[in-house]
Amino acid sequence: NAEAKTIPLQIDGAKLSTSMVVTDNWRYIVHAVDADGVEVKTEEASIRVRRDQSPRVWFEKPTEELEVHTLAEVMMRVRTSDDFGLSNAGIVFEINNESSHTLHYEDFAKAAEEAGDVDSPLKTNTILEKLLPLEFFELTQRDSVSYFAFAEDNYPDGAHRTETELRFIDIRPFRQRYQLVDMEDPMGMPGGVSVPDQPNRHPAANT
Repeated sequence: NAEAKTIPLQIDGAKLSTSMVVTDNWRYIVHAVDADGVEVKTEEASIRVRRDQSPRVWFEKPTEELEVHTLAEVMMRVRTSDDFGLSNAGIVFEINNESSHTLHYEDFAKAAEEAGDVDSPLKTNTILEKLLPLEFFELTQRDSVSYFAFAEDNYPDGAHRTETELRFIDIRPFRQRYQLVDMEDPMGMPGGVSVPDQPNRHPAANT
């Protein structure tokens, strides 16, 4: 058992108050003496400490395997949550594994500060939505598009950050050409089958 400690309280009429940093579970009683010298003790109460958890973030849209043409507009829909409060969250994408681009970013802590609402709890869950306009990047079938989402909480000693796994968008042509390939079956009868031209696959990406 931990050694008992005495913490002085501030008296404001009939109200008693104090402030302290709590890092472990506590049990406590309030001991006071009224103006007539009578001692007063409350029943034992407790404070339970819950460890801060990292935020959660996941995609609702698009589906994990997505194939679109070069002029598509891809809807990105992300959900985030945290046990105590979200500081910021965003969606990031890359073209051909080169520099990253932020598609969408929200700073909840800054928004609360600008609104003069710093004493209110931050959001514990939210949804991010944004269209990714592929037409803007003049892509071809050989290009690779990858993306992920992230969220950070408001942990005082340093934000906890969570990222989704890297996801990919396959680029397909507007049209597929087919060619007739002559084949000979096991009985020696000539025949043919139509197969599509095979598009080039995206280069492998490191995750």
